[in-house]
Amino acid sequence: MRLHMGLVAALAPLGEVVRGSHLESVAQRFNITHQQTPRLDLSAARDQRLLVFDDFQAFEYYNYKGQQLFASPEQHKGSSLIYYSEGTYVQLATLEDDTLVRHIVPLGSDSFILSGTGKVRDHQLERQLIYNLSTLEITEILPEPLESVNDILVDGDLVYFGGEFTYFDGNVSGHSVVQWNATSRTTSLLPFRGFGRDSSVNNILKLNESGVLFVGKFSNLEVDNYAETASVMASAGQTQLNISSLETNALTSLRYSTIEYDGNLDKDRFICPSGDDDSWFVQHSGDGPARGELNIKVLHGIIPSKIRIHNSKKDGSEIKLFRIITSPSQSIMNMTYIDPKTGELATCDAWCPLMPRSNLTAQAAQSGLGDMARLVNDENVLIKWTPDYQEFAFVNQIPLEELRFIALDSYGNNVGLVGVELFQTEYDAYVNSTLNQPNCEQQQTSRLSASANTWQQGAADASYLSTTFLDGNPMVNVKPVIPYPGTYTLNLYTPGCEDDGTCDFRGIVNVTLLASNGTTLMSRWIYQNNNRLKYDPLYTGHLDESPTVRMEWVSPINSASNRNIMVADRVSAIIGSLDDLDVIRHSHDKSLNGVFHYIPSGSSVSNGRQSYINKYPQANMPESASLVAAVYDGKLFLGVQSTGEIAVIKPKGNDWNDVELTKEDVSGSINGISPYSQGLVITGRFNMSTGPSSALRYDGNFGSFFDLDAETTSIVNMTIDGSELLLFNNKFIYNTSISELLTSSMFQLSALSAAANSNNDLLFAGWVADIKHGSTHGAVALDADGNILTSGTPNISGARVHRGVYLNDTATAYAYYSISSDSNVATGGVVIETPGNNYNLSTNGATVREMIYVKKANFLVISTDAVEGTSGTLILYDLGTSQEVAREQLNQGGTINSIVLFGEDNTLLVGGSFEKNGCRDLCLYNFVEHSWSAFAGGLISGEVKQLQFVKNRNLVAVGSLSVQSKPNILFLNFDLVRSRIVEQLEQPNGRAFNSLLPVGDTGDEYVAEDGKQVWHFSGKEWKTVTPSSGGQIRIDGISLVRLNNSGSQNKRSRVGNELVVIHGQMNSPEYGEINAMHYNFENWEPYYFTIGSSAREGVNVPRGQIFLNQDISSQTTTSLPLEVVSDLPQETEPKRKLAKGYVILIALGLALATIALLGIIGVILAYAFGDHNAYQPLKPRINEDEMLKTVPPEKLMKFI
Repeated sequence: MRLHMGLVAALAPLGEVVRGSHLESVAQRFNITHQQTPRLDLSAARDQRLLVFDDFQAFEYYNYKGQQLFASPEQHKGSSLIYYSEGTYVQLATLEDDTLVRHIVPLGSDSFILSGTGKVRDHQLERQLIYNLSTLEITEILPEPLESVNDILVDGDLVYFGGEFTYFDGNVSGHSVVQWNATSRTTSLLPFRGFGRDSSVNNILKLNESGVLFVGKFSNLEVDNYAETASVMASAGQTQLNISSLETNALTSLRYSTIEYDGNLDKDRFICPSGDDDSWFVQHSGDGPARGELNIKVLHGIIPSKIRIHNSKKDGSEIKLFRIITSPSQSIMNMTYIDPKTGELATCDAWCPLMPRSNLTAQAAQSGLGDMARLVNDENVLIKWTPDYQEFAFVNQIPLEELRFIALDSYGNNVGLVGVELFQTEYDAYVNSTLNQPNCEQQQTSRLSASANTWQQGAADASYLSTTFLDGNPMVNVKPVIPYPGTYTLNLYTPGCEDDGTCDFRGIVNVTLLASNGTTLMSRWIYQNNNRLKYDPLYTGHLDESPTVRMEWVSPINSASNRNIMVADRVSAIIGSLDDLDVIRHSHDKSLNGVFHYIPSGSSVSNGRQSYINKYPQANMPESASLVAAVYDGKLFLGVQSTGEIAVIKPKGNDWNDVELTKEDVSGSINGISPYSQGLVITGRFNMSTGPSSALRYDGNFGSFFDLDAETTSIVNMTIDGSELLLFNNKFIYNTSISELLTSSMFQLSALSAAANSNNDLLFAGWVADIKHGSTHGAVALDADGNILTSGTPNISGARVHRGVYLNDTATAYAYYSISSDSNVATGGVVIETPGNNYNLSTNGATVREMIYVKKANFLVISTDAVEGTSGTLILYDLGTSQEVAREQLNQGGTINSIVLFGEDNTLLVGGSFEKNGCRDLCLYNFVEHSWSAFAGGLISGEVKQLQFVKNRNLVAVGSLSVQSKPNILFLNFDLVRSRIVEQLEQPNGRAFNSLLPVGDTGDEYVAEDGKQVWHFSGKEWKTVTPSSGGQIRIDGISLVRLNNSGSQNKRSRVGNELVVIHGQMNSPEYGEINAMHYNFENWEPYYFTIGSSAREGVNVPRGQIFLNQDISSQTTTSLPLEVVSDLPQETEPKRKLAKGYVILIALGLALATIALLGIIGVILAYAFGDHNAYQPLKPRINEDEMLKTVPPEKLMKFI
């Protein structure tokens, strides 16, 4: 038992009650804050909705930090440990590719046990981890790793781990089960230690108050006094088998072998190890480790199966390391052996270890039979170790003529062995009795008898005998070595006649196999005129210890031969199975068959062992079956893997020794049984009366979940958004709430394990893509309550809407684009959407750049991008007739970015980067006369990005502008009435503004964006108010929306309480990757994010739009006539230079003043000298505006 002090601070007391989930504390520790979605005033918009168009397939409000990680599979480069509660996912830790969290189990109120392979935050999962939600600390439970855990049960303060593993508690080992006490923080083996080698625990179940049930594949307990029946090896009528006497391979006779050696060798004792003295001894001399070699040449080639090495009994001569090289392969042999320290199989080649005898003796005292003997090489070779020797099996079955044993190191100063024994798979019984002589006199050998014919050596150095005769029937009997009763295969070897030139004289022999009681088991003729060595299978079946193989001459094959020759070589016996071999396969008692009812409370374990639950599988289920189980409705459901057998055991009351049994077999193959909210889930592959099924449910009756023409092997159960989900094979998701498989890409899940506690804290390992609002056409609608609507948005088959224009209360124009599968070019068009009648307007495949509605003429004006080498186009459609009324082609590469309307003059003001009929960049287009002219005498040029009317009399323009050929103008405000530029922003190194919006209705505040930054002007200066992005930002557009919340955090006094919204692509250090943010003129906050489609990959597509479907003609149309706009170049007001018009006005004013002065003098003179009754004063016209309208100053210039 081991104490784990590191766990003292890791767990809250198991009895502590925590109300509610740990979402708040987890979010706080990960610096996660939840965002409030702004409520908008959409009363002016049609249907009171805000539309969002862009290249996306899913849309979500940004609710909390890290939300984007769980919205798209592409976000997941691997698995994570994920926390979920109340709609919020939190990534607790990322997992490496080789990390697999296979089990998650709640522990107490705020912790979970994690089990698997790999590491979580540098903690080894094989040691079983505790993850504490309150502290986010991870603690390792066990001091030793567990290789494979299949199930974990928390029973009060005890935690049981079951699976396939060996666990060491000090110098004592156990298999497949270990327990941990959460109160004392100690780990220990259970009183019965475990279930033995090669056992497996599949499930651990709590049976009410009646203890714990272990279910799996096992047949014994490792502590004998827990066994309820006597050992098979000591059962009635059978004496205990001595492991050292059991052998499945034949001992090779080395009596006539040749041995070359270093040092001293006593061959007789070397091949027949006995006594306490070494038969081979090499005294060490010189520096370095003690070494020695010997070379054994066998008389006839064999195929070795294993070697038994009796290490020296002398403390100073015991060999520590060795290797074996064989000929003719001349290669180092790969060997398999049992490691006495662990009882597990191990392999070696160039450095094979031997253990000192003292260690072998001590280890054998605490090891069972299963730790000391194993069947290897497809159960054809039995290898063992005892206090006297260790055995090593040859991995490769190759012919051997010489064996070279090299001692590489010693535990002392010399090298020594008591002896060596070599084994082969076949038991050979030679007719040449010399070859049958054993290494030791007491060892069993074959016996033979022959007729009186003279038998002599065959070919030189051959192993067979032959006899030459003219008449008679020579005969020979051979009794091969059959060491134990069992199943054998007997082969008869016949030498080839080409080796001795006797092919013409060979004949036919009859071979008979006789049992010990004289019964004939087989009889057949065998022809001996084979050219090469051959063997003929004689028999495969059960044999006792005394069979006889009889060969007798029948007749010559060549009747004309003048003599006859019969040959006889050997009979080999190969073990198939032995009657006593199960003692090795099942080295302990068979008192169990996959089920053990354990009572840890102190009750008599033997009573528990005698329970019906333990006994039922022994009598009613296949031996050595692998069982699975689950408890449902107070019943135990016990299934046999790979079959359809299910037993239902129900206790009468609480006593599991008094039970009722029913069979609920199904047609098919079971892999596992698991509980879920409505009953049980059975994984596997089944054939029901209704058809095939990949998984079954049981709620009192069996039913099918689904069929996918495949078996299910695993299941993970979790509840998300109130729906219980069953994840099969980490691939198929079944929603029990709607009884359907989820096939939508909106929710994707990968998880090897998951668990939730009573506080609704869910932990799982894997990844999730949880999309609430998918859109196949890249459009959603937002209502005033913050709801996201994916229906009722413009939907064009195979296309995506990217721009809209309000036409009237029932009609809207939408621009769209599409990308064909065989093209990387976006093509576009326009659709007019009206109730019950949608129709398209052609753009000849070009995508739309800008649209404006001319209400008075009922025209839709469209500017398009260049397509496939053509230039941009200005198109006018009469919506009354749906006919194109004008199409103006621009110069190559020319584009129109913005359009506004002089409504009284049927004239458009278009801005962009183009040349047309002598006008460039900012031009007037009369769509009645189809004429082009410069605006303000060509005062403004450069690339115009946006035009907009403010307060009906001002035109604002942004872009990369020039005024009177002076460049670097980003913004200008043109007073249409006074025909002059009243404001401008000049910035030599500035990035051109893409779009601008007036804030409020005063005309002295604006917001603008240049693709990278957001700018704000409030009557004094332009300042950047760009949100923090680390430079990773792309702004596609800017919008102003009104808030429907008088108590918002916006403390500025502003009509309408506007909110600035930018959309595009932002990678915020605080919020991650998002697609829109909003600004209340004090703080930026995230708004929404999207999951992009694949349309933009390698294709230049139009950018999206945040669209309020309402009348914006006040921004795009002015009622001022064009005649108020001077066609002469003007200087801007900030330069304080007088324009020509003002010079004229001043001159006119001075002239009027002079005339007035002369008039006054004249009146005075007239008054003084004239006739007072004759004077009638007149009222002059001195109103300046009236004078200007009567005679514009420009028309007076010709008189100056």
